[in-house]
Amino acid sequence: MAMAGFLPFSAIYIELYYIFASVWGHRIYTIYSILFIVFIILLIVTAFITVALTYFQLAAEDHEWWWRYAVC
Repeated sequence: MAMAGFLPFSAIYIELYYIFASVWGHRIYTIYSILFIVFIILLIVTAFITVALTYFQLAAEDHEWWWRYAVC
């Protein structure tokens, strides 16, 4: 589960650094096209990780996994 959170964050970490540096350094952020591309990459990576983790859960042949968490 840690890897599922780490991969999307690492995809956008560098762009966040430049945004925060421009905000705190009182500079103007001018690379909006790269920000858009990084946002698209973040969406794609998040979607792939969601599909992969769902596949791994179902490949374990534990098709009733949701009932474990519903019953207290």
